[in-house]
Amino acid sequence: MKITIVSLTYNQLPQLKKLYESLLKQKDYIKEWVLYDDVSTDGTKEWVKEIKLPLKYIYGEKRPSVHLTANINCALKAVSDGLILLIFADSYLREDALKNLSESYIPNTFGNAYKLNVTQEGKFVSKHYLFESEDVVNIMSSSEPWQLCSGNGMITTKDILERIGYFDEEYRGYGVDDYDIAMRALMNGALLFLYANVKVYHIDHPTKETSSDNKRRYSAKMNGEGYRL
Repeated sequence: MKITIVSLTYNQLPQLKKLYESLLKQKDYIKEWVLYDDVSTDGTKEWVKEIKLPLKYIYGEKRPSVHLTANINCALKAVSDGLILLIFADSYLREDALKNLSESYIPNTFGNAYKLNVTQEGKFVSKHYLFESEDVVNIMSSSEPWQLCSGNGMITTKDILERIGYFDEEYRGYGVDDYDIAMRALMNGALLFLYANVKVYHIDHPTKETSSDNKRRYSAKMNGEGYRL
């Protein structure tokens, strides 16, 4: 099974090159790379001409404020069909990630790769949900929902996205839009699943604050009629 990789970037050329290197090593499992560029000014537009993968490059439109969900949807809607792995430009794949995903994908799952925080040099960064070893999970903490629901590392299909209507673009800025889409997938019959054998290395950076409007929107759904079983 071949996989469409969907990525987003903005002035992250060094990190994007690292992601590309990890994809190139697994090119036999890649159907296409859909890359959405939020109007980078760091040479990304020129560099993509060197890419040796089937590429669909989208040079986006500059918006007055961050609208991540709209950017993600633009990239996802450019996918023709099949299995999708969403990975942002601040991350890269372990060398066996796509092989493992192609061999272990479970139909009708809305899944997520197993994310590991690392420094620029590739050294592991211990977070509250992980020990130092990449393959040992602190079970007491790993129940936090982002492990299954975060946008970076999302594994799904075009069919599921069409069924649930993609990301809710009323979420702006950062935060909980990924929880929302996972909940909608669950409510529409998909199974949430953590693909622990699909390792994604996330280059550690300060966490962005979830916008207050996003928190209110998500809370209203959780406490209202939005996510009833």
